[in-house]
Amino acid sequence: MDNKRTAYICLICACFFWGTTYFFIRIGVELIPPFLFAGIRHFVAGILITSFFIFYKKAKIPTFDILIKLFFIGLLLLVFANCFVTWAEVYIPSGLTSLLCCFVPFYMLIFNVIMKNNEPINKYSLLGLLLGLIGTVLIFSDNIYLLSNTSYTFGIILTVIANIAWALGTIFTKKIKLDISPLYSVGLQMIMIGFFVILFSYFFEDYDNLKFTQNGILSIVYLIIFGSIVGFGSYFYAVSKLPTTIISVNGYANVIVAMSLGTIFHGEDFGVKTILSLIITMIGIYLVNFGYKNQNS
Repeated sequence: MDNKRTAYICLICACFFWGTTYFFIRIGVELIPPFLFAGIRHFVAGILITSFFIFYKKAKIPTFDILIKLFFIGLLLLVFANCFVTWAEVYIPSGLTSLLCCFVPFYMLIFNVIMKNNEPINKYSLLGLLLGLIGTVLIFSDNIYLLSNTSYTFGIILTVIANIAWALGTIFTKKIKLDISPLYSVGLQMIMIGFFVILFSYFFEDYDNLKFTQNGILSIVYLIIFGSIVGFGSYFYAVSKLPTTIISVNGYANVIVAMSLGTIFHGEDFGVKTILSLIITMIGIYLVNFGYKNQNS
């Protein structure tokens, strides 16, 4: 199997499993402080990943220079992006979080142009991104009124910061070329960032209402395996092989997965508006991919 095909499969895996994480994060933060929850998730996942590479693959510990670069990228992707989304879901519904996160592709596009990432975008890709945005906003149109709720302001600000950090972290990951396995680099980032976040949690979060219930533990286990190891590992591999424009559709595909799961497991309405939203979003994703292939043909 060639690298591009593997990268597409990895991107699909990341889209699917990250589409399920909003639900499990919401369960976790109702029982466990958000930074402690995120820190445990990443630290344990990092230990598992790096143990595999060090003891089975006989990989060497990277140089200090590489570790610093990984820590910087980890701050953007795992702290200011992932941890802030986890924190935001303490204050806002997961549906509103999903709605706000669908703007990530446009942050990526803007930063890609500003930073001159040598990945030109054509009219098909731009139209595809626009249709994807329209489709995902339409899916959550019933939640748009929540944006005016002042009690959600802090959560909305956290999510916007997370989106910007995710876009920047993804682009820096592409620009900083490291001679190291994408999955191994993810594991090292998770250990460093996970420890940092747990330490931060110990000093600044309140543990009085901490509850390690069965649901809380199951949500952490799910996020460790499928959100961190499978999701981040797949995403980083895809980032290393595919252009930013293709990677950015992850923000739309997540919504499709989340909406589909909501329909299957929670009996959420799947009416004409939802079907139309999904069709528009899928057309947008297709156009982004078509635009990429067209400029490289």
